[in-house]
Amino acid sequence: MKFHRLGGQILTLIRRFGFWCLLISLSLTSLLIDYRQRIPILTFAKYDDGLSLNLANHIAQGHWLGPYNNLTHVKGPFYPLFIAISHWLGLPILMSQRLLLIGSGLLLVFAFRQFLKNKWFLAIFFAVYIFNPAIYALWHTRTLRNSIYGSLTIAVLACAIGLAGSIKWASATPLRWSLG
Repeated sequence: MKFHRLGGQILTLIRRFGFWCLLISLSLTSLLIDYRQRIPILTFAKYDDGLSLNLANHIAQGHWLGPYNNLTHVKGPFYPLFIAISHWLGLPILMSQRLLLIGSGLLLVFAFRQFLKNKWFLAIFFAVYIFNPAIYALWHTRTLRNSIYGSLTIAVLACAIGLAGSIKWASATPLRWSLG
């Protein structure tokens, strides 16, 4: 009799927290895959990898983008700033990129929850998103700004979807989605 009651409690916990545990497990598995992966740094590519790392080095030292020259604004400051923040946090750049990807995927899952009631379909969608083979392409494992812009675009799209779905309620939810 006690085992039957315990089984019912476990099923209740699985129904309540299983979805979130699955998303967390998928995220941790994704991070473990990238944990031992190394990033090739092509410093001879002075207009791509080398430029991003050089500008990030200046930002990390507190000198914004370094001395002004013809390369200062070629690629924009966001990706070097992202690299510098990763350095300050002590995270490898691939781990930071993966965390951004996971965060944008979770944001997309939260946005779609308003429209799709089957949470297990959302979990499958999240798994396909974070284990997408294109993430392991060469351009995604270099110090190129392209490696984070996909995640940032998905985050903006998720906020737009969340905002569109929350407009029908007169609450603070639309404000949260519009602030991202």
